[in-house]
Amino acid sequence: CDAIVVESAGMGYRGGSVDGAMCRFELDHVTAHANCSRGLNFVVVDGRCEVLETRVFDVHGSGHADTQHDDDDVDCGGSEGVCKEEVAMAAFVASLPQNALVLVAAMDEASVRLKKTGRAAMRDAFGAELIQDIGGRDGYAAILVKGHGAPIDEALNPYDGMRSGYKTGGFARVAWLAPGASWAPTVTPAPPVSEWLR
Repeated sequence: CDAIVVESAGMGYRGGSVDGAMCRFELDHVTAHANCSRGLNFVVVDGRCEVLETRVFDVHGSGHADTQHDDDDVDCGGSEGVCKEEVAMAAFVASLPQNALVLVAAMDEASVRLKKTGRAAMRDAFGAELIQDIGGRDGYAAILVKGHGAPIDEALNPYDGMRSGYKTGGFARVAWLAPGASWAPTVTPAPPVSEWLR
């Protein structure tokens, strides 16, 4: 890959060209995946910059993700409990081979059922630190390599809708450009904060 962009917005975000919850994965200046769902969205990429697999884990609540919550999993045992969706996510992360290139974006909300098990899996596999602090409706985006100890890039932007009229926070964007490569004319940097505040 010469260029990778990952974008995330939590529910209620309003700013720039983004209106509401979204996530988008761009590889070599082309949108490779934007059919996201609530929770943490994963895209696994091979060495030819092609999508090998996409998965979504609804770590907010039951719904349309790869696994469903049972009725007895509603509260996951409180703040110290273990949620089935996060266990499925942790197992997926553990199953990935070393050196796997993995892109992650939160859409809508991805924190309620992301407890210690899921957060530890992300830290242990990818060195992801910012996800440890993800909260309700936050934007989270990351470019990760399994086993490399630190993310290539990771961003967390807290949602602050109630205090700011839905105009700040909740949007995160990360990007990587290969040495010697250039951005395609269709790829623009994230808008300055002043544009988000309009």
